[in-house]
Amino acid sequence: MASGKGTVKQVLSGDSVVVVGAPVMGPPPEKTFSMAGIMAPKVARPLQGVRDEPFAFPSREFLRRKLVGKQVTFRVEYTNPNIKNREFGTLMLGEENVAATVVAEGWARVKPLQGRASETPDYQELSRLEAVAQAEGRGMWTKKEGASQASIRELKTESHAEEFYDGIKGKEIDGIVEYVRDGASMRILLQPSCHIVQVFLAGIQCPGFRRAEVEPPPGATPPAPAEGETPAASQESPQEPSPPHPPQPQPQAQPPMVADPFAEEAKYFTETRMLGRDVKVQVVGMDKFHNFFGVVLVPQGNVAVELLKNGMAKVVSWSISMLSPEKQTELRQAERMGKERRLRLWKDWVPPPSKFAEKEFIGRVAEIVSGDTLMIVDPSNREHRIVLSSIRSPKMGNVRQGTQNQAYAYEAREFLRSHAIGKKVKVILEYTREFPIQQGGEGEKIERTFGTVIMEGSNLNLALGLVREGYATLVRHRGDEDRATAYDALLEAEKAATKAKKGLHGDKDAPKHRCNDLTMDSSKAKGFLTFLQRDKRHRAIVEFIFTGARYKLLIPAQSCYIMFSLSGVRCPAMGRREGTKSEPYAEDAVGCAKQACFQREVDVEVEAVDRNGCFLGSMFVDKKNFALQLLTEGLGKINPMGAERSAYFQELKDAEDAAKKKKLRLHEDYVDEEEVALADTEDGDVAEETLEIRASDIVDGGHFYAHVTGEETLATIEKKLQELSVEPDPVHLVETFRIRNGVRCMAKYDVDGCFYRAKIEGAAGENKWRVLFVDYGNTEVVLQSSLRPLPDDVRVLPPQAIECFLAFVKVPSLDEEFGEEAGHFLNDLAWNKPLTARVAYRDGDKVFVRLFEGDTDLVQKMAEEGLARMLNIRRIPKRIEEKLTDLRTAESKARGARLRLWQYGDVCDDEADEGDYPSLVFKSKPKPKAWGK
Repeated sequence: MASGKGTVKQVLSGDSVVVVGAPVMGPPPEKTFSMAGIMAPKVARPLQGVRDEPFAFPSREFLRRKLVGKQVTFRVEYTNPNIKNREFGTLMLGEENVAATVVAEGWARVKPLQGRASETPDYQELSRLEAVAQAEGRGMWTKKEGASQASIRELKTESHAEEFYDGIKGKEIDGIVEYVRDGASMRILLQPSCHIVQVFLAGIQCPGFRRAEVEPPPGATPPAPAEGETPAASQESPQEPSPPHPPQPQPQAQPPMVADPFAEEAKYFTETRMLGRDVKVQVVGMDKFHNFFGVVLVPQGNVAVELLKNGMAKVVSWSISMLSPEKQTELRQAERMGKERRLRLWKDWVPPPSKFAEKEFIGRVAEIVSGDTLMIVDPSNREHRIVLSSIRSPKMGNVRQGTQNQAYAYEAREFLRSHAIGKKVKVILEYTREFPIQQGGEGEKIERTFGTVIMEGSNLNLALGLVREGYATLVRHRGDEDRATAYDALLEAEKAATKAKKGLHGDKDAPKHRCNDLTMDSSKAKGFLTFLQRDKRHRAIVEFIFTGARYKLLIPAQSCYIMFSLSGVRCPAMGRREGTKSEPYAEDAVGCAKQACFQREVDVEVEAVDRNGCFLGSMFVDKKNFALQLLTEGLGKINPMGAERSAYFQELKDAEDAAKKKKLRLHEDYVDEEEVALADTEDGDVAEETLEIRASDIVDGGHFYAHVTGEETLATIEKKLQELSVEPDPVHLVETFRIRNGVRCMAKYDVDGCFYRAKIEGAAGENKWRVLFVDYGNTEVVLQSSLRPLPDDVRVLPPQAIECFLAFVKVPSLDEEFGEEAGHFLNDLAWNKPLTARVAYRDGDKVFVRLFEGDTDLVQKMAEEGLARMLNIRRIPKRIEEKLTDLRTAESKARGARLRLWQYGDVCDDEADEGDYPSLVFKSKPKPKAWGK
């Protein structure tokens, strides 16, 4: 007689249970066991159409509550050949005979003896207990009228799924798990309504079971022909007789069930915790096939979470969205634990390589590129382009490509701008994606970084805010694809926005944003001046920064875009075209403006408009005049013409004077000295400075560099540099100084391979820099490896090449008509010849001279050839006017002969030429578009 121990997995009826052994390397063996000598009422089998016998369900419930999950001892006494896979015997719960207990409580009958079987002591005891239960009216022996009929359940399998779902959705209902199909789906008896429903655990999916693919055996019934298809028998030849008694086809056997990897283990995991147990069921969703999805809880917790932690299930996005954000986060965290421990389904999982040295950082929002993309500067001043994870906002239009903004693109970008620009944020880097640069999707690709951006202080998740307002939609990721940390919260926010019909989810058309662009039409801009001058100040948004003092503004109240320049202030120009270089400190000035006002709201006062349609005035950031900041930091200079008409002229002048005294940036070479050369003597003579020079580099027809004859400092410098250049290349020295604009260093000249003193003027490509050789005046592009730090004793010496400009005249630059001819003409007159330079005035290190070879006035000769014209200078001193008589005569002859500059008659004087002598600062290469007015 076999005996053993096991755990009751399931109670089938009041006299039968399923017992399992201990698990060893997988699910354990199990057996169906019925208690010998007793017989309980039979429980309903809905699929076979069998109803409950009276008291069958109470009898089963008594035994279920008593035994499920308990360890028992069994002794097999016999088997019945007519009943397969079932054994009969004695079942003990500790020292308690379970059969005796069931009979004593009135939930089972004692089987009558058959044939010649004799009464045993056990049988006699059961009979006695049955008699006592009958006498006392226990269990099914109750004498209560109608109790028998009331104990029969009316089991329901709901046919009207939609109505039933509406009635139970979101409610917590008691239930009993009757059957587990796989780890994530089960059949549950709802109490007290007696509905039997199949419930899938929302948010997860376990490995399942499927039919094996096998070849049909010989004689199996072929599939029925499709409608309209001729059976094979009808296609046979009519001459061939059919058999009189064709053999009957054998019914086709069902192929066996095959378990996916870990399916058995997941099913057993769920069975041991839920099968036959009282549970709480909350139905949260229903798919189009009327399958119910819900949360099933036992006293020990949520089985779905435990399945994920143990690697027996995966999160699925199509049903997790039915859960609350808190439950979604709990499931994803549990799945992450299973992945990290590489359990079962994740045994071969390899985490994607992280491209981020640090997963998160604190930064400042420098620019809003679009409704889902930001430029963020980290503490090391490095700029990052961050795309918000798992969302997609409408695309912005492109004027050059002729495309318009998509619906709500402006609102999405404005949401980010108003909340984040200039603010401190926390950035969580999450994943990267590669996108083709060309629209066709082929060729070179560009990598984008995706992350979550959270506002410091308010803890606002920017992506979540966009989705809530309906300004962005959620990206549906595939399988294990990386996604936002708060993806579940984003799902919930999108549902709420869809329900409220916000933004992109609404029925109404998106609002139209029409703005008058005055930046492209100067005549329109001039006509708009009176509208902007009616109010003293206008609120504007800085849309683009050209230089530190020139911007494109949006004025919302007037619905227009304008070009705007700070009145009376000039900043260095950026190199906009390929091959053109930025002026020193141009990038610093633009960086200062970006940090202070880019994409922010400012106040502007409009004073005038120039002939190019650019409005002039003052701009206030946080109620402070921004021009003062530029001048105070040495990033701009006063333009006397514009500054004089400004109401803030004195403040501007004081700010510039303070920067000059500190020698900041643009004023680093400033020398505070009286212009003695231009001072009047008592008898009216002029103390004029004279220099004997030789040209070292000619930039254009009015701009050149020169060495003072007899000066020995240059020879000393070159000897010292020659000694340094013969040493082995000190590569380590390159890392000891910071290569940036304005730094003085030594650079190798490619023509002779020697090192000379140089000043870095800007980057010229990858590992290339544009430098000015300060002792000669020529500009070259050199490799970064050709740069060296200068020794202090050589670095402090002043530049040996004097930067000279022809005084009192304007000569066309190289990119203007006759510019190259003027340059060649001056080269022929001055190169490699001893010259005399009579200094007219100075502006810092720039020297404005009248140039002579012997007694020949070279400036006068250029004017005679129509390659130079006199500047329109106001209030010129009489002593200077007398010396310019010959120059005016030469210009008059060229004008009369219509030579070169005068070929079309008189040249209209440019406002930029006007000014008081000698305070006007002349430019060697006028760039009105870069400098502004």
